[in-house]
Amino acid sequence: MSGSHTNEKLSSVQFCIATFNLLCPYWNWKSDEISSKEKWLGRQEKILEMLQQLVDDEKSATQSNVSKTEDKSKEVATEEMKQQKGQGQNPEAKKKLCDVICLQEFWCENEEFVELYKQTLGPLGYELHYMKRTETSKPDGLATFVNTNDWKVISVHEVTFKGSNRVALIHIIQHKQSEVNVLICNNHWNCGIYQSDEMKRRDLLVSLLEVLEEDASVHDKANGNNNGNDKSKANGSKQSTLLLSAYDIDIKIVCGDFNCEFYDYCPQQLVQRGYLSALHEGNNFKLDCAQSDQSHNPNSNKHDKFFVSHLNHHKIATGCDLLLFKHAKQSPSLHFNPIASYLYPRQLDWKEWPKKEMFGVSDHRPVVAVFEITTAKKKKQTD
Repeated sequence: MSGSHTNEKLSSVQFCIATFNLLCPYWNWKSDEISSKEKWLGRQEKILEMLQQLVDDEKSATQSNVSKTEDKSKEVATEEMKQQKGQGQNPEAKKKLCDVICLQEFWCENEEFVELYKQTLGPLGYELHYMKRTETSKPDGLATFVNTNDWKVISVHEVTFKGSNRVALIHIIQHKQSEVNVLICNNHWNCGIYQSDEMKRRDLLVSLLEVLEEDASVHDKANGNNNGNDKSKANGSKQSTLLLSAYDIDIKIVCGDFNCEFYDYCPQQLVQRGYLSALHEGNNFKLDCAQSDQSHNPNSNKHDKFFVSHLNHHKIATGCDLLLFKHAKQSPSLHFNPIASYLYPRQLDWKEWPKKEMFGVSDHRPVVAVFEITTAKKKKQTD
């Protein structure tokens, strides 16, 4: 007797993404970095070194003394490199890098700045796309780096907002092995603690939801001089319109500097549409959406702060750097779960802003999330 039955072949891969506001040298008035390259170069070199270590931070999480941790890490790294070289291994081959890095306040107008990032991250396999804010007097914008060793860029969409100089940068990327498609939306919303600032963020949210939730078309503004990459253009035209529904998107990620906290109105609107916070989910932090009706003052104490990622120019510590995700469609054969999520460096307290000697490269801390993507492909077998 012969028959047939169906088995599921599970395939699991890890996906790492980070979001970070690097504090554009143009806006770093206290250090007068805009006056010369020598003044901004050192900090940017430290940032670039840090961006290559975001996933390798776990060993230091249990160390309490930062200086001892750094010394010990250097000793361990040196010893490991010696052992790997002695065994004929390439020490860089085992180094885990982020698959996607989303940066805010990227100095788009400074060619030397852009080239520094290209020349440092490009040889590692990263593909860069960046977008300047629309106002002439605002030289910064967004940048997204995609590691093309395991992922390929399907499309890039530049989103502008009516009545605002803010922009959003959307990537649709595909994992080369599993063919899972992920949409990533890099954002930097209006800053400010007043009600008028909150209303501006709400306007941005409405426009962004029209794009992300497919209520309206994406306006894709192509700039031939932007990145030198045709993938940043939509159909080769200056202004074209397309629907995100044209893509078979499995996962959606919205991240960046929201300039408001997770429990504030705008992030909670995303939560109501199915988005989850990677930091909260990855650390089993109980969410209480009832707290979202608190006042929109970032200094509000109506709930315990889960994390502090930014010290603003008012010296207010706030958790405004968010990484939200959701399944774009319900599929029993696809699972996307955070297995690690943290502020970098992991060993520093999450609930207060660290001292400058512990973390001084920016007024924001990177948010990093590692997800496990599990896919199941059905295989029909005959007995």
